[in-house]
Amino acid sequence: MLNQISKHIYQTLRRFLFLCLLLALPYAIQLAQGQESYFARLLTPDQAICESGDVEIQIEFNTAIDGPVDVGIEVRGDVSGFLMRSPKFVENYYPATDGAIKTQVHTVDYPDDNEITIKLTTGLDGDSTTYNESDMWGQTVIRIDRIPTAPFSAGDDIVTCGLSTTLNATPGSGNGHTSYLWSGSGGNFSDNSIANPVFTANNEGTYTLTFTQINGVCQANDQVNVTLNGQPAATIDSESTICGSGNATINLTLQGNGPWQARYAAGNQESTLNITSSAYSFSRNITGETEFRLINVTDVNGCVTSYNGEAGSTVVIPDLKVNADAGEYTEVCGDLVELNAAAPGMGIGQWSGDGVFDDTSDPKTGFRISALTTGVVEKDLTWTITNGDCLSSDVVRVKFYKKPETDLFTAGRDTILYNKTDYTLQASLPFGSGVWAVIEGNAVIAGINDPTTPISNLRYGLNRLRWTLSNGVCSSVSDDVTITVTGVKHYNGISPNGDGKNDVLVIEGADVVANNELIIFDVRGKVVYQSRDYQNDWGGTDNSGKILPDGYYYFNFRGEGVDIKDYLIIKSSVY
Repeated sequence: MLNQISKHIYQTLRRFLFLCLLLALPYAIQLAQGQESYFARLLTPDQAICESGDVEIQIEFNTAIDGPVDVGIEVRGDVSGFLMRSPKFVENYYPATDGAIKTQVHTVDYPDDNEITIKLTTGLDGDSTTYNESDMWGQTVIRIDRIPTAPFSAGDDIVTCGLSTTLNATPGSGNGHTSYLWSGSGGNFSDNSIANPVFTANNEGTYTLTFTQINGVCQANDQVNVTLNGQPAATIDSESTICGSGNATINLTLQGNGPWQARYAAGNQESTLNITSSAYSFSRNITGETEFRLINVTDVNGCVTSYNGEAGSTVVIPDLKVNADAGEYTEVCGDLVELNAAAPGMGIGQWSGDGVFDDTSDPKTGFRISALTTGVVEKDLTWTITNGDCLSSDVVRVKFYKKPETDLFTAGRDTILYNKTDYTLQASLPFGSGVWAVIEGNAVIAGINDPTTPISNLRYGLNRLRWTLSNGVCSSVSDDVTITVTGVKHYNGISPNGDGKNDVLVIEGADVVANNELIIFDVRGKVVYQSRDYQNDWGGTDNSGKILPDGYYYFNFRGEGVDIKDYLIIKSSVY
């Protein structure tokens, strides 16, 4: 039957096309080759509805078919299978006069299905010709979206510390077309298209946030209140310093919701402070450099911020104590010394003392005394270090020794002894210490460190002794003295004529003969002149100073160890 109807339509269509061939032959040929006939076709587009709704069904009829026409429709679900069939969904319709397109509303309400398919199934024209599905074109798919249901929720209200929190929405059921959307003002979401983003607010406060789950054309909304109490914060600082030990003032600046409880460590000792003001100070007695470190701070809401050495969470109270070291006791030869204080690890050093410093701020500066008038001078010099309010001083003693020079002392005059083997040395000792040494001879020195010591056991001939002057750390300097031992020597004549030659009686060595006495006799044995402690000054006079006549005389010179008797000729005439 269907084939006969199709052939009939086809023949009728060919006759119609032939009549138009003269006007549009190319078009008629194309139409005959490429277009098939249909009874009706479904124009309703695929679409989605939320759970239920009205679908506007549009059916386009072939206007070449005689009316009235009927058309049937079938609705089938993806879960339920066959849902509805209406053999006369459209009945007694005249496409040629009422319009090629017939619109009719159909209500969809199939809660068990996710989608339904609508298609045309049968047709009947005015000639009572029946058409089947092969004569019907098109079908429509209606997706049925669902409103999200339990456990859909934006989550419990949140009260937390800080300015951010993770939201805890629970999505409801979906049908494969689900998406999420968070919205709310006063902050931002890490990703507002997921169920559990992080919400970060600009300020503390309570924020109402909306969670929307979208299932196709369906959606559900829920709200949650998020209270962000903020996070407490604290910084620590101090301008205090100590000198070894002392009180340090520590300042805390707090932010957030007070009152607060702050825990801190001073060195290895931890303590807790209860604070009601955002600006807070306290004092601690400390010894040595000490670090104050914030451990945590808790606000009135129980919010805690912990610290681990971040900037502003630690402060070091410096110990400015200094220990001056002026160096060791020093001895030098001369008037100049190079000092050797320890350079300060911190602070500024300064020398002070009686004398001249090359640079008072140099720990190893040169120092010169103004005068070295004695053999040794001691100076106490002070090295002072100043570091802030801290001060330390140390004193070093420097001993300056005058340098011995040969022009500053003598071992005495060279001496001739007559008939004498002992003597008292006559060296000088301007400063320092001296020591005698026998260089030639066998002399015995009574006191080797005594500049005027007696000596004995002098040998006849040359005796050489050395006087060495030492002064502290200076190099020693020496001077020699010679003592020549010989017999007393005299002459047997004088010529007291004032010519400066042989005017007096010379007895060499008389001045070294103790308790000496000179007696002059005439040829008759009469004493004409007598003198004790003779000084080689008798010029031929008697005891009254009268000039004795020329002639022969006798003399006796005696004293300790000496007794000389001999003649003497006085001859004052000038020839």
